[in-house]
Amino acid sequence: MRLDALKTPSLDRVLVVGHSGGIGSALSAQLCAANMQVIGIDRRSSNLNEVQLQLKARLRGSKSIAKSMKWLDRNGGLPSRVAITIGTYQRIELQDYSERKFRDIVDDNFTSIFWIVREAALRMTRSGGGRIVIVSSQAGVTGGGDPVYASAKAATIALSKSIAREFGPVGVRCNIVAPGPVDTPMARAAMSKDRTSFYKAAIPIRRFSTAAEVARVIMFLLAGDVDAVNGATFDVDGGLVRR
Repeated sequence: MRLDALKTPSLDRVLVVGHSGGIGSALSAQLCAANMQVIGIDRRSSNLNEVQLQLKARLRGSKSIAKSMKWLDRNGGLPSRVAITIGTYQRIELQDYSERKFRDIVDDNFTSIFWIVREAALRMTRSGGGRIVIVSSQAGVTGGGDPVYASAKAATIALSKSIAREFGPVGVRCNIVAPGPVDTPMARAAMSKDRTSFYKAAIPIRRFSTAAEVARVIMFLLAGDVDAVNGATFDVDGGLVRR
C-alpha cells in the first residue's frame, strides 16, 4: 500500500494509544509521513518527533480512561481515527498464574482496551462516526502457550465485532489487526532462542514480521478508502495461520 493512495486530509488527527511501543512507534512514524497529526497516550513518555502531543498515563479501568478523555477534550477532542496498540506479553504458563498475574494480563490486554473503545465509539456516534483499529494477536485466534493472554486477545476480537455490528449504522468502523510473531523489543524479551527458531521455521516467509509491516495494515484501515471494511480481522503473520 502506497501512502499516496490514502484518502485522508492533510494534518488529520489520529490518536495512537501505545505510541511508544514497537508497533505504536512505527505507526506514528508512518502517520507523520502521511501529514497526519499524531496524538499519543502511553504509560511511558516518548521522545518521538512524530508525536505532536502526548500524555503519560497508565490506562487501568474506567477512571483512568475518563481522565485521558478529559485531557483530549482540552486538546481538540477525540480524533475520528483511533489506533489501540497497547498490550503486554510475558508467556506465563497455566500453572504459574496467580490471581494477581491473571488480573494484570487481562487488564493490560483487554480491560483497558474495552474502556477506550467504549469511550471512542460513544463519542464517535455523537460526532458523525470514525474508525477504530485494535491490535490483537494470532494467539486470540489459535490459542497459545499463555492461556490468559490468548483469552484476553480473543476478547478484543469479539469486542471489535460487537462494536462493528452495533455502531456501524452510525458511521463507526472497528477492525482488528492480528499479528503473528513481530520483531519488537517485547517479543525479543519474551521469547527464548528455541522458541524464536521454532517460529522462524514454521512461518512460510521464514522470518518475523516487522513493526513497520504491521503498521502499514493499520494505516490502510485508518485512512484508506475502505468504508465497507468493518468487523474484520487482518492477519499479519507471514502465512503462519493461513485461515
